[in-house]
Amino acid sequence: MVNRRVMVISVTGVAFVLSVLLAFAYTNATKAEEKVVVKESKILKKAINMQGMTCDGCEELITSVGSKIPGVTNISASSPKQLTIVEYNNSITDIDTIMTAIAKTGYKTLSAEDFNENHLPKVKEEIKKETKEIPSTVGEMKCGAGKCGSSME
Repeated sequence: MVNRRVMVISVTGVAFVLSVLLAFAYTNATKAEEKVVVKESKILKKAINMQGMTCDGCEELITSVGSKIPGVTNISASSPKQLTIVEYNNSITDIDTIMTAIAKTGYKTLSAEDFNENHLPKVKEEIKKETKEIPSTVGEMKCGAGKCGSSME
């Protein structure tokens, strides 16, 4: 009788251990088969050819607006070069969204291209050809364009 009881307990114990092991193995196999698709994000750096910036106030306005766009990690504007350099996470925003936000401030965004320090002098010369002088009137807006709000000091 004792042997039978030990045998029943042993068989029950083995069955329990096997069921736990099988359940654990099934759970791990299921988790291993799950695939998570994540869009690869990349920080891109673009040069936006601009028109209409004439002073530091213009640069500050564009930088301020651009830095508030989710995904923009760095932005700088240069009125002498008529150029805005922007770095952004392409999984959060895109260059069209950034250019649209800048254009809403009243400045013209002409085009965007991959940033390359070697092409900056060429871009500057091309923009000079397209940009008309905006006369500044003493006593009115410092920049002459009237977009940034900088007044004569």
